[in-house]
Amino acid sequence: MEFLDLRSTYGNSEFKYRSFNLGKEFGLRSLTANAISKFGTLLAVSPKLRHHYLAKKVGLDLNIPIENKQAYKIYKKAKLMKKKGGKYDDEKYLCFMQKSIGIKEMKTCLKNASTDKGIASDTIRRLRSTSAGAHTNTSISALLYFLVAAFYVF
Repeated sequence: MEFLDLRSTYGNSEFKYRSFNLGKEFGLRSLTANAISKFGTLLAVSPKLRHHYLAKKVGLDLNIPIENKQAYKIYKKAKLMKKKGGKYDDEKYLCFMQKSIGIKEMKTCLKNASTDKGIASDTIRRLRSTSAGAHTNTSISALLYFLVAAFYVF
């Protein structure tokens, strides 16, 4: 995806575009069901990565303070983000990423967001319990660890 920063266009004849590359920035290199599912899991377990993704998704850069505030305002207005203890809380967004979720499940997901019954906590519990019981899931845990570590490096 590409975005045009409108502030840089005022009085200028050259336009600067920003690009958003899911593969390069977030490790999503294919659009298979498995890859998308792993990406969703990664967003669930990493609030910092999730916040970065949400800002990029609307064409904003968190490294620019005014755009960081602007991203917060956009998602706050949509009731998908709030500040909690000085940190951004955007776990409600995860409810909208769920597959085949009905109205009742959506209401429950939104109510429980950011609690110990919330989707992020539940995902982490599920990953821990499955990786403790099966050797094949160790590779999934290693992949998630690698992706989170790679995000902090870049």
